[in-house]
Amino acid sequence: MKYNNLTIIGTSHIAKQSVVEITDAIYELKPDIIALELDHRRYHALLSKAKHRIRLSDIRRIGIKGFIFALLGQYAQKTLGKYAGLEPGADMLT
Repeated sequence: MKYNNLTIIGTSHIAKQSVVEITDAIYELKPDIIALELDHRRYHALLSKAKHRIRLSDIRRIGIKGFIFALLGQYAQKTLGKYAGLEPGADMLT
């Protein structure tokens, strides 16, 4: 989506096509500023070599439903990332 001097690029965090689109846009547009929607916790998780694992102790903080959802999400992201041949979040590190 383009509006005057603003370009928004929608991405999938586990799709090679997203990395290609971002790289192409940066090369073609040569932007002065690049902004990401990225909270503090995710920023550190992306840059950290240590991967966060969901632990049983997290149940107290997020509840049993949140814990199960987090486990399923973690599994899906890992599986889809392997299938796509890409680390989840690679689009944000491009």
